[in-house]
Amino acid sequence: MNKPQNNRRVPALILAVLLLLSATACSADTEGNTDMAETTAVTTAEVTESEVIQNNLPEELSFDQQTVKILARSGLLEKELYVEEDTGDVVDSAVIKRNQLAEERLDIVLEYVLDTAPHATASKSITAMEDEYQIVADWQLRMAVQGAQGEYRNVLDDSLPYIDIEQPWWSQYYLEEAQIGGKHFALTGDLATSLKRMAFVTYFNKSVAERYNITSVYNDVVSGNWTLARQNELTKDVYEDINGNSEADAGDVFGIGVSNMLTFDIFWSAFDINSVNRGEDGSITLNENIDKLSSCVEAIYDLFYNNTSTLNIPVEDANYEQNRLATYFAEDELLFTYLRVIHSESELRQMKSDYGLIPLPKWSEEQENYYTYVHDIFTAFGVPVTCQHVEAASAALEALGYYSYLYVTPAYYDVALNGKYLRDAESSEMLEIAMDGIKLDFGWLHCLSLGELPQNLVRAPLHSKNTNIASIVKANTKRFNKLIEKLVENYDAVE
Repeated sequence: MNKPQNNRRVPALILAVLLLLSATACSADTEGNTDMAETTAVTTAEVTESEVIQNNLPEELSFDQQTVKILARSGLLEKELYVEEDTGDVVDSAVIKRNQLAEERLDIVLEYVLDTAPHATASKSITAMEDEYQIVADWQLRMAVQGAQGEYRNVLDDSLPYIDIEQPWWSQYYLEEAQIGGKHFALTGDLATSLKRMAFVTYFNKSVAERYNITSVYNDVVSGNWTLARQNELTKDVYEDINGNSEADAGDVFGIGVSNMLTFDIFWSAFDINSVNRGEDGSITLNENIDKLSSCVEAIYDLFYNNTSTLNIPVEDANYEQNRLATYFAEDELLFTYLRVIHSESELRQMKSDYGLIPLPKWSEEQENYYTYVHDIFTAFGVPVTCQHVEAASAALEALGYYSYLYVTPAYYDVALNGKYLRDAESSEMLEIAMDGIKLDFGWLHCLSLGELPQNLVRAPLHSKNTNIASIVKANTKRFNKLIEKLVENYDAVE
């Protein structure tokens, strides 16, 4: 596997300024002073960054106040693109600044339309051959489906004249994994803070760890010893019947909290397992090398169903299950749990006990790197084939990506996340390891087009407590490969 690219990095001089000022923000005496220091950090960084980093948009490029309408999702992640009012929050301020700079640089007007289901709204407009939206931003999963149906322009040819996919604000790794035959129809990168906020890491509760004399967690990661087996070793004796009902249930203290939906998924990345094989001739087939997968499924089964120190939440809604685990963790009921980074901003921010952050565990010490699963609802961006103002749309995307790289990513990652949400320097170092190890997978990126088989090869049997993964893979191989063939045909048919 090619090493994932961490598009968070900006020139060392800029990071040094940000981190220094971020530390100043953390040392403020009051919340008001903290906000003021954060604002100073971002403002000071802007001056430095603008002198160092350049984009390739022509200097004279101007669109005479042309409106570029962006259809984006409302709800959990809506503020990654549009913030109505500057409340002084460091990330919100950076988003507003980014949008203003893009408008000023290109002489355009950005109009955001927030929708609960952008993919459906956009598809209706595109099918009617309407030039209603020039940019669409939605779940990566949804954008992949509609792209394969020919609704968006190819981002890997000259269809979008001002997009420069070689720039660090676009994820080349995403495009490399998602493309078929040199075609793909959506972009992601610094414009999507969700690419980082939806990344899974391991959190540990320092108060519970102290009660059980567990002090080696950071050292385990650095030494390469942070594996599932090591996690099991640390958690095996962690259980307390706090609520006194003589049952192992919520309200007690457990070694680890998991859920029977998203937690199943994270191990594909964490254990460096690919759902498909790509041949040198471009062929794509189901990965039928099931020896490692079978061993991993057995170990995951034991973690979920045979480990008396595991709290397993049987729910069917991804966000709900994550919120519940975060709440239990914040209430000192879990030693370890796997959560998305976004929970550092909410439930964990108000947590009284200190916590630490480390990567997901490796499968074994022989595995070279730590890998990170990203929940597949992160945002991707496309330009509809019905767009009649492709130059303005592509220039707007490029400018928004560029200014996100300069201002939004440092504001979120260095000032807010590292400077405000995380509790110690070690967690910041661990987060760097986790972000460097983001692992995407073709099957997961195209999961909906592939009948959700990549997801359900492990999730569905483990739901029903079936660990005979060999028979499951064998039973689904023919169907899976036919779905891949159809997906490839769809890509080939798109001009």
